[in-house]
Amino acid sequence: MDQKIIGIESGANDYISKPFHPDYLMMRIQKLLEERERMLKHFSQGSLFEDLTALITQDDDKLFIEKLMGLIVSNMENDKLQSSFIEQELGMSSSQLYRKTKELLNFSPGDLIRTVRLRHASELLRKTNLTVTEVCYRSGFNNRSYFYREFKKLFHKTPKDYQLFHKKDLPQEQTIENDK
Repeated sequence: MDQKIIGIESGANDYISKPFHPDYLMMRIQKLLEERERMLKHFSQGSLFEDLTALITQDDDKLFIEKLMGLIVSNMENDKLQSSFIEQELGMSSSQLYRKTKELLNFSPGDLIRTVRLRHASELLRKTNLTVTEVCYRSGFNNRSYFYREFKKLFHKTPKDYQLFHKKDLPQEQTIENDK
């Protein structure tokens, strides 16, 4: 039992004792792959990670993702938010954080932070009357050209075109007012 606990604590998804039944092993592998596939599909559909933990079956992984996403979202406007901050807050080494985020979310920590910020920016562009520059800074970017380039890579439109495209279908009173 001690070895099982050590294995799970060190990041194993499961611990199967010998002798094991081959059908059980194959089913366990299939379920782990399905879980990863659901998470990748969730990210590719453009969700801002609201229901991400519902896709994960392991309690330790859910807790990790909740803490990780909570840190990113609560520090969104901080342009100094980097993986080193998250490592410190979660008490993990850089290699542990990288391995865990890559394994669970298929993102490096830096890519995850940037993607969350860009998804947040897309939401602000759709639902507020903020300017693109205001959205850029509120999403934690301090370099507008970098923001424009990365936004276009992810959404295949410039931020302004994206905003105009999504505003044309909404009545003016339906957009959220600028909260300044």
